[in-house]
Amino acid sequence: MEWLITVRNILLALLPSLFWLWWYLRQDRAHPEPKRFIWRVFLLGMLVTLPALFIEYTIDLYIGFSAPGFSGASIIGALLVVAPVEELAKFVVVYMSVFNHKVFDERLDGVMYMVVASLGFATVENILIVLGEGASVLPLRFVTATLLHALAAGIVGYFMGMAKFAKRGKGWLIVLGLIIGIALHGLYDVVALSESNSKVSVLLLMMAIVFLVLDQFVRTLQKKDVAEPTK
Repeated sequence: MEWLITVRNILLALLPSLFWLWWYLRQDRAHPEPKRFIWRVFLLGMLVTLPALFIEYTIDLYIGFSAPGFSGASIIGALLVVAPVEELAKFVVVYMSVFNHKVFDERLDGVMYMVVASLGFATVENILIVLGEGASVLPLRFVTATLLHALAAGIVGYFMGMAKFAKRGKGWLIVLGLIIGIALHGLYDVVALSESNSKVSVLLLMMAIVFLVLDQFVRTLQKKDVAEPTK
């Protein structure tokens, strides 16, 4: 009956991403995105996880940042390998699939599609971790790691949405968004890898602050899309 436990764990691993997907898609109820594009971006987010992890694994062979313990190598790996590779992978999914498509017709769409891609990514990551460590890791991943993927990508998406309809400085806006998203992701990983007894509390506080920041960004884009229609 071990296979039943495996199936159960895989299904449980889907829940954090599906919850946050539902939560953020609710923010776009006034002008919802076509479902086929939502699921396409979600699936592409899942697929891009594998090459991203391959790149991380290959680099890890040379610098050993995944070795047990908190070290200089693990900090470098978090800030300069894992965070950039994963945030750029999600960005590429959205940029290549919908950024230049007519379906991307509002500033808020940047946040929506980046969050969707990130949750596809997080789904595969959750499944791999649950298969290796069991379902006991899911509660913490629900409120920190999975949410981190959505928040970091959502902030990148905010700048993508602004860039899409900006008259100048489009490239700089996207670069700024990527820098902030990568920095946030890297900071999360460094704290998570640390051996501090208070790291869970720090992560929860960090997630709460960034959650509120992204919520304000969403509200700003909603108002801007109404005041300055792009269509």
